[in-house]
Amino acid sequence: MNFFLLLLSNIPFIKQQCVVYLSQSEIKVTNLKTGQSITEVRNNIHPRTLISDPLAYQNQFSQIFKKLFPSFSIFSDVTVCLSGLDAGGYTVIERRSVVEFTKSAGIVRSVYLTSFDVTAETAKKILCGEKIDGLIQ
Repeated sequence: MNFFLLLLSNIPFIKQQCVVYLSQSEIKVTNLKTGQSITEVRNNIHPRTLISDPLAYQNQFSQIFKKLFPSFSIFSDVTVCLSGLDAGGYTVIERRSVVEFTKSAGIVRSVYLTSFDVTAETAKKILCGEKIDGLIQ
């Protein structure tokens, strides 16, 4: 991680934050600063493909982040909402995989996982360090 970019990412007016809604069928990413959202159909809708093909998700996340933050190479904070699995939820391995491919997608500094969909305001609270019920990490 470039130390200079990491320092810049702590400046409030430069800092970028987004929330990712990962469901069985789609990925929706919302920029918390501008409110702009991008929704794409997941490359593979089978829920267990998170660990069988994480590179596909990393590439898809990378493309979405480039569209949402076109002129920024500043590292952002991301809240990922995991939803859409009825039977048993996401395993520890799948959650770790989500964190790793989200960070590897490019401009991501820190990742927080929730087991439910959150509003933009709740995502901002999570990214500011507030304790929220349902926060996985």
